[in-house]
Amino acid sequence: MSRFVHILVLLNFALNVSADKNDWFSTIAGMQNLIDVENNFLSTLESYIERMQMSLDKIKTFKDIMRKDVIPAVSDPEVYIGHPINQYALIKRFALKWSRVGDLLDGYSRKGNETRAQYHDAIKMLPNGDDMIGAAEAIARVQSYYSLNMDDLTNGSVKDVTSPSLLNSKDCFRIGKSAYTNRRFELCEIWMNKSLNLYVEQKEITRDNILSYLKECKKEGVNQTMNINAFLEDKETNEQESSTVGGTTTEQTDNEHSRMITTIEELSELTDKARICNGEWSVPKHVERNLKCYYYTNNGHPRLVLKPIKLEELWNYPHIVRLYDIALESEMEVIKELARPMLLRANGASSDGFGKIKYRISNTAWLDDKDSLSVKRLSQRLADVTGLTGRSELLQVANYGMAGHYIAHFDAMTREEEDYVKSLKDQHTELSNITEDDLFDEESNVGSADNETVGSTTQQPDDRNKNYEYGNTGQRIATALVYLSEVQMGGSTAFFYPKIVAEPIKGSAVFWYNLYPSGALDKRTLHAACPVLIGNKWASNKWFRELGHEFVRKCGVLQNAENRIF
Repeated sequence: MSRFVHILVLLNFALNVSADKNDWFSTIAGMQNLIDVENNFLSTLESYIERMQMSLDKIKTFKDIMRKDVIPAVSDPEVYIGHPINQYALIKRFALKWSRVGDLLDGYSRKGNETRAQYHDAIKMLPNGDDMIGAAEAIARVQSYYSLNMDDLTNGSVKDVTSPSLLNSKDCFRIGKSAYTNRRFELCEIWMNKSLNLYVEQKEITRDNILSYLKECKKEGVNQTMNINAFLEDKETNEQESSTVGGTTTEQTDNEHSRMITTIEELSELTDKARICNGEWSVPKHVERNLKCYYYTNNGHPRLVLKPIKLEELWNYPHIVRLYDIALESEMEVIKELARPMLLRANGASSDGFGKIKYRISNTAWLDDKDSLSVKRLSQRLADVTGLTGRSELLQVANYGMAGHYIAHFDAMTREEEDYVKSLKDQHTELSNITEDDLFDEESNVGSADNETVGSTTQQPDDRNKNYEYGNTGQRIATALVYLSEVQMGGSTAFFYPKIVAEPIKGSAVFWYNLYPSGALDKRTLHAACPVLIGNKWASNKWFRELGHEFVRKCGVLQNAENRIF
């Protein structure tokens, strides 16, 4: 039984990384620990077979089948877990295959029953049906964003990077169902057709099941397109009639109008984001000729004179730059290790309230300069380069999950959001404590470390970033996005206004101002995180606040005076 104790210890560690037992798909760092757990499951079964000294043919057969799947994972876990089909297969093995082991152990001796009980205690903490849904949505997302060939994908190949795992008819059916649930009917049709092509007689699904969904996908897809076209054609007419009559619309009409606007905006954003993430737009020649690369010292800053920063201009208006080698290799490793046990699923607002969201698939943690010299040095280096030495937030560290992404957003608030937060503060309810971080889809968590020792952090209440609540330190004046890992494919940062992507180059930071010098939001900074295709993406955000920078960025003559860094 000692091996099961070892598994439970591993699970406790893995859960610290995953943060939520039902959200394994949302962090690659957590999923990588599943490989160790899975390998120990296999070793446990081997010991069990020897110890029982009886015929366990069914269990041994199951073990042999699973061993074939696990060998490539154990041989190189980091490479294995970087492939989306492997990620899907790993979740699938735990959610659908390992869950059956308990039934195989029924009917044997008392030791078998004890092992079964311990096994079930462990399996409760591992991937389940909810993770399968998240994994299915991730495969649909990467296929859609990067226009992956369906034949290659189902055969385990993504941009010539292969996986030993394949997608069968049942997998395609599951992915198609997830697309239908999310009202992506064109994707549903693609995956249901593929499920039909791969279909072989089986118990789980029938050909009629597939055909039924395929019919619904086509019908709903046509209806959605017709509704959008009709809505766009009638929108101007309806607005004119409403203003002329002076009447009011019904609540139902308002709700339908709101839903249609949301659908159109979501589909439009998905299209634009996919095109930008795929690099379909290039920097125009007249812009490119004015972009420069050079060594930067921020007007002779003492620390930068000795070691200038390599700076590359990515765009002029708004001014977006990349700072190379801003984080050292040793610092990045310490930061990631400190963040691992504190990672929590990134939450946000949705129609269901505040909680888990599908538009941001990552886990985040917050690190204070006091946690480590590595954190402090990175913060100091960013302050030296930018000249922003006033108030700034803690360092947010993010690890992205399967096809991890984040929809288009601003890092600072719009005027409407500012007014909304202010109104909440005037209410004497539990909502009056809402922070700006709630609106920015972040969930704070805290840890502390006295030195560079990894693993010395401890869990604290979720109010670590409370000092940065709007009204205390002002808006997020600027963003420094630091890439902490190499990402083989995908995972870039897409900027919608210039239609450019910043690739996730390890050790570099992309920097831009969110506000004009006047304090008004620069809406040209709308950006998003492209889905991770191959690899494990780690990144960190350093947000600089208005407080303490009043004399660093003075207002220009015009309200929207150009937003340049130097």
